[in-house]
Amino acid sequence: MNWKKNSKSLENQEAGKVNVDTEERREIAVLETEPGCGLDAEEVRLRVENGYVNRSDSSPTKSVGDIIKSNTFTFFNLVFVVLGGCLIAVGSYTNLLFLVIAAANTFIGIFQEVRSKRAVDRLTLLAEQKIHCIRDGEWEEIPSSELVRDDIVEFDNGSQICADAVICSGQVTVNESLLTGETDAILKQAGDELKSGSFVNGGRCVARLSHVGSDSYASRLAREAKSDVKLAKSEMMRSLDRLIRVIGILLVPVGICLFINQHQMLGLPVKGAVEATVAALIGMIPEGLYLLTSIAIAVGVLRLSRRKVLVRDMNCVEILARVDTLCVDKTGTITEPGMDVDRFILLDEENFPEEAVTEMLAAFYDNMDADNDTGRAMAERFRQDSDWEAADIVPFTSDTKWSGITFEEHGSFLIGAPEFIMGSRLKELKKKIRPWAEQGMRVLLAAAYDGNLKEDGLQEACIRPMALILITNRLRGEAAETFRYFKEQGVSVRVISGDNPSTVSEVARQAGIEGAELY
Repeated sequence: MNWKKNSKSLENQEAGKVNVDTEERREIAVLETEPGCGLDAEEVRLRVENGYVNRSDSSPTKSVGDIIKSNTFTFFNLVFVVLGGCLIAVGSYTNLLFLVIAAANTFIGIFQEVRSKRAVDRLTLLAEQKIHCIRDGEWEEIPSSELVRDDIVEFDNGSQICADAVICSGQVTVNESLLTGETDAILKQAGDELKSGSFVNGGRCVARLSHVGSDSYASRLAREAKSDVKLAKSEMMRSLDRLIRVIGILLVPVGICLFINQHQMLGLPVKGAVEATVAALIGMIPEGLYLLTSIAIAVGVLRLSRRKVLVRDMNCVEILARVDTLCVDKTGTITEPGMDVDRFILLDEENFPEEAVTEMLAAFYDNMDADNDTGRAMAERFRQDSDWEAADIVPFTSDTKWSGITFEEHGSFLIGAPEFIMGSRLKELKKKIRPWAEQGMRVLLAAAYDGNLKEDGLQEACIRPMALILITNRLRGEAAETFRYFKEQGVSVRVISGDNPSTVSEVARQAGIEGAELY
């Protein structure tokens, strides 16, 4: 396809800057845009003016003013301000140093919360890019922030999906790891939805944008991450607040009694009586404890920040210390993301000798894109230049757990998880799979297929097992030490994984996780 490359933006630049609240904007009907024509200038202008543009400028976090207000107007500060006001009223300015403690405590809270706000506001799942888009029948390259709902765009290998879309034609494999954490490639065809924030790692498609800007999946996800969740205060800070509140209430009658005693009974002048009363009341407030608690928490926040931890609320430091159960994944958490192929075990040497299996694997990964860790490990070990020509390719998906290729003169072959390929016939291979899985290896099955994968789907009767391929996960160097630390801290660790339970159990045992055999 020939693209007309230019840097032309929307005709009405000022209209492109309009930010319309999604709750107040005028509803515009979804337009089934013709893929060969796209939107015209008037349709684009209408969508921009009503906020259906691929731009989300608003931040759901508290403003700096709100942060200052929430940290300044506290009961703790109120008590000190009232006492300070009493001293100012009688002209005793030299005794106001105790307000420094209140000011320091307030500053620490404001500093940490503003710092966290700025870090959260920088969170983004979408990068600005030029997108191929058709308008008025002509293809252009348009900045992703100037696209509007119902635009017709093209995505190809390496593109990031900049807004939610529905495929009109073509097919692609996408990586949604930025959204879900799963690195498996997912096949998308005409009629399927594309989620903003995912990446295309194979194929090409023409799609219609269905949700843009703040309505898109990536924006909603980022907004949830940025939102000010109303976290309950930690137990320690809650106890201090209760203590200050009780003391603050009691200070009123106690202060009145002290002032009467100093002024009426001891005969001190008003200024001296106020100074003596305030001095006595200040001693009853544990302001040092409050300040030291804030400092300790602030130090914890700074230490977490140096370790690249995003802290949204100071109270979460104590909440983190109260965690008693930790759930982790296996791949990429206990083990390193990379994998290594250890060996393959022949299952039918008479029909599929070692040379035949090796030749098939070389051709398979010469034609199949290695788009996940397992595929990359297999390609690194087996890929070689091959003259086998692929007639049809079924890419790996997280639902099927296998991939397949039909070669023009050599038939069809499958590689994937044995339990998903063999189905009810898995019992034929269980005895051969179990010993390797119990050693912590991931076991894949290579099989010939006597059927048509595209038309008939996977039929168990057509499967002829060729070999088991053994893959090892490299245990992270710090894994054992980390889990030993959690054990010493009384934190129970649970491993949640989609891999073979025996394999996960053995990897967990190697990492020193208590109860690894109880799966």
